[in-house]
Amino acid sequence: MWFWIWTALTLGALAAGFLAWRQVWRHGKGLVRELGTSGDRIGDVVDEATARTDARLDALAPVHVTVGENPAPLRREIEDRRARRRAHRARPRPEVWERWAQVWR
Repeated sequence: MWFWIWTALTLGALAAGFLAWRQVWRHGKGLVRELGTSGDRIGDVVDEATARTDARLDALAPVHVTVGENPAPLRREIEDRRARRRAHRARPRPEVWERWAQVWR
């Protein structure tokens, strides 16, 4: 009698183990397939980002080396930029004040 009980238990354990192994195998194959697809997509994104970065770098103005040059024109240019920035910040902006007036009514 014990022989048949242990035989049934062993066969049941083998069947359950086989079914579990089969499910893990199928999920593993699906995971590998999705990893391949995601790798291709990431590669496409990296290529697109590289192309955009290269295009933006090409559109930038070339760098002018100023080492050893007279610093006076450079200082004038910096002061001009600062003056333009100050004027831009100090300009009247009635639309902002109108918006704030509507908020605080």
